[in-house]
Amino acid sequence: MVQLDSVLLPDHRHIEVRPAAILRCPMAESFAAWIRGEASPRIDRVDTRLHAIETYGSYECRGRNGLPDAKLSEHGKGNAIDVRALVLTHGRRSELTDVTVEKSIREDLRDSVCHRFTTVLGPGADRHHENHIHLDNLERARGHRLCEWDVREPPRVVRIASGNVPPANASSETVGQRRKDKDHTITVGPWAIAIATSNKANKFERCTMSRSEGELAITFARTQNGLTLILESPKWKLDRGKTYPVRLSAGSRSVNAKALAEAKSVSIALDDPRLNSKLRSVRSLEVRAEADTLHVPLNGSSAAFQRLEGCFNNAEHSEANPFVRRKAVDTNPFVSPNRKR
Repeated sequence: MVQLDSVLLPDHRHIEVRPAAILRCPMAESFAAWIRGEASPRIDRVDTRLHAIETYGSYECRGRNGLPDAKLSEHGKGNAIDVRALVLTHGRRSELTDVTVEKSIREDLRDSVCHRFTTVLGPGADRHHENHIHLDNLERARGHRLCEWDVREPPRVVRIASGNVPPANASSETVGQRRKDKDHTITVGPWAIAIATSNKANKFERCTMSRSEGELAITFARTQNGLTLILESPKWKLDRGKTYPVRLSAGSRSVNAKALAEAKSVSIALDDPRLNSKLRSVRSLEVRAEADTLHVPLNGSSAAFQRLEGCFNNAEHSEANPFVRRKAVDTNPFVSPNRKR
């Protein structure tokens, strides 16, 4: 085993490995060669420079995916490394799984690692690799290689029809219709932050942050009553109006909750302050039901939750809310609210 803390480039620059990786010599050589010959030159072509590689794990004696009864992971052999982000000029971070990073760059990096390493696992491989890229050089029969990293599209910025969040499988026609409305969204990482109004007098109703994970549409809604989690899937066949017991886990905090069902979705009131505070720092929220366990990815969601709360506070208290159309008496003291223009 060797400790790899930096890689020397041909121009004598050092690319740091943070934290330093513990690897077998062949794997360390492969990873250093990828940084030197592929990662750094590709980043240089987009008018910035690679400064460091942020890793998520290297040598660790454990089973695959951290499961105690699983087969020994390549991490346990020093033959694997997990990469989270590239650190660029002036300390800017570019996470390899961040859908807001230019897609062509992520595709180029994926092609380079899949060419060099025999195993590449990222988003789309399984729920354990949604926030980093796993690389190893496992030798398989007949030289078989495994490249499972979906380079996903950034979330579409759409206008939200009054009070509703578009499901993950919304058609382009539906989205086009919603673009005619006057409520807007902004994107923060993989999340779309939106403000929704009711049909009556365009009154503020809630702020939401939404994303999709495969066929699962995920929405956190902030209202006067607090925070609610809404999960929706086109495959579900639920009993409308029925309440299902669930167990919510975020880090070390677990609580019981109730999921109120519609035909294809459930709403779960998040009433526990300690659980809610964990949502900003954990990698995922686990929703354990009787038949299955759902995993809501939350890695890098702290800024999105902050914007969600800011959206709610501004909409509730600001007199200059650009999202809500107020009556003329609120915005123009010189025009009677009953006067037609």
